[in-house]
Amino acid sequence: MKWGGPAPIRDIQAYLLLGSTVLDAGSGNGRYLGELARHYNAVGIDISITALNGSRARLSRSGRFAEHLGASILDLPFKTHTFDGILCYGVLQHLFKKRKGIRC
Repeated sequence: MKWGGPAPIRDIQAYLLLGSTVLDAGSGNGRYLGELARHYNAVGIDISITALNGSRARLSRSGRFAEHLGASILDLPFKTHTFDGILCYGVLQHLFKKRKGIRC
C-alpha cells in the first residue's frame, strides 16, 4: 500500500469561516498544519518535540505561521470553546494499547 499524501482540508473549509481558530491535534511534522495556516489561525499540538521542531521548520520555509505546543491529545491544555474546529488525522490509531493476543 502506498501513502497518497495528506488528505485535503476542503471538508473543513466547508464548515469554518476563514480566520477561524483550528487545532491540529497530533500535528506531527505539520503536513496538515501548514495548509490550515493558509486559511485559519492554526495551533498544532503533538507529544513529540522532535516532530514539532520539524513542523516549525517546515512552516517557516513556506512562509506560514502556526502556534506549536508540546501536549498530549489525552490531556488538552485548553479552555472549553477555544477552537472553532479540531483536526485529528492519523492519530487516533496510536491510542490503542497492544494487548496480548489482541490486534487492534
